[in-house]
Amino acid sequence: MNIPDILLGPGDTAPLLEQILTAPNKPDGSIGDALDLTGASVVFKYQPRDASVAAAERSVGVNSDPTTGKTTLDWLATGGRLDAGGNATGLDFNARYVVTYPSGHQLSIPNGLDAFFGETEIREFLWLRVAADFTPVP
Repeated sequence: MNIPDILLGPGDTAPLLEQILTAPNKPDGSIGDALDLTGASVVFKYQPRDASVAAAERSVGVNSDPTTGKTTLDWLATGGRLDAGGNATGLDFNARYVVTYPSGHQLSIPNGLDAFFGETEIREFLWLRVAADFTPVP
């Protein structure tokens, strides 16, 4: 059974999404080193898997020591909750981090070349799922 990379309940704005962003895997297959995010900006982009609406993005905070690659996304501070849009079975999103360096160069994570979250498969997106809410009854 596959499990989403990021799972939110209906209306949830917690927990904060904390992640260490890493470089693509090394040639020996081991996980890449933490990215140095000094001076970089980071956003989290997401779009429903059915592409029914355009991709949205939220700003991501970089840890006080940017060389650790640690980031934090505060759902509440960056626009509030995500919901399943009335979908009775929940809603699935494709998502990724986009790092923009002071030079203007950009790196997407995952980007199809890396194995994110310790996996070895090639992935183009993270799987973000917002669970369904209770069905309203009149």
